[in-house]
Amino acid sequence: MVKVRWIILAVLAQMLHTSAFAFGPHRPHSPELAPRAQNGNFPRGIGVEIHDINLPDSELTLIREAGFDWIRTDFAWNYTEPRPGIYDFANFDEFVKRIQRVGIRPIFILDYTNPLYDQNRAPHSDAGRAAFARWATAAVSHFRGIGAIWEIYNEPNEKFYWQEKPNADIYFDLAITTADAIHAQNPGELVVGPAYATAFTDFKYLEHLFKRGILNHLDAVSLHPYKFFSGPEDAHSDFDTTRVLIENHQAPGSQIPIFVSEQGFSSWSRFSDEHAQAKNYAREILFNQSASIPLTVWYDWKEDPGHSFPFNLEQHFGLTRSTAQGTLYQKPVFSAAKTVNHFLKGFQFKQRF
Repeated sequence: MVKVRWIILAVLAQMLHTSAFAFGPHRPHSPELAPRAQNGNFPRGIGVEIHDINLPDSELTLIREAGFDWIRTDFAWNYTEPRPGIYDFANFDEFVKRIQRVGIRPIFILDYTNPLYDQNRAPHSDAGRAAFARWATAAVSHFRGIGAIWEIYNEPNEKFYWQEKPNADIYFDLAITTADAIHAQNPGELVVGPAYATAFTDFKYLEHLFKRGILNHLDAVSLHPYKFFSGPEDAHSDFDTTRVLIENHQAPGSQIPIFVSEQGFSSWSRFSDEHAQAKNYAREILFNQSASIPLTVWYDWKEDPGHSFPFNLEQHFGLTRSTAQGTLYQKPVFSAAKTVNHFLKGFQFKQRF
């Protein structure tokens, strides 16, 4: 039986030297959306993103000791289909074994391009989509039963990741072709999307996907509600807007959950430092749980190479960073994450007051 403690937010707010629930003005929220019945309950927990599946075992153990249940990482097409129709999952076989040993489950992003298809651009032709779907289905079938979540692409509404002008119709065709192929052979596996980046954009792209019926093919809607220059609580508008769109376009009787597959705060900006980042971690996790988000993935585990440049916001999202001596420095946000993750273990949010 899952325990429930209504005082969680008040205690942690006091720990952060704020007044209880004073993370922002009270705003009403839509009711929690339960997962689709055919998929059971959508997994709950807290995850962290990594960029290197060859992290040493010591770091994987540290991730688990910090209370993370999930690791999200790229499952790159070009690395795992080196020749047409030839799939090489050996590196991921080893990675899965290693994270299973410490009790972590994977969130794999089926992403990006392959020079074998569509001129190394985002899959857009019938042949390219079919190849992507065959590869994705082979990957899911290979790892069937490990409890993974499979996400179709990463931020396709951003040119940097789509690698050309974003196009909702092209992504829609890719997503439903892939999701349907996966579900046909692996009906119990969870397939989510579109890993939608909400910063600096509107919701027309997402609404177009919903109008065309993508909700009939996915097990959850994944969002990246970054709030670079404000606070975690401002994600409420993204959640509320998405919920309204889901309610307006999901099939009768369906209730599609929202899953935050990427969100974080840099330790450098005009508005932040390492201590503010630590507070933002706690605020993000607590607020998302109070907003009925079952699973949140923090971005990310380790600062990007080049962290010696203090004014690069992108390079300072990590919980840790490598030192010149080759050791791993745990930033204040790592301690905050470990405290919050363990404090919340076994509990779920009950009410906001």
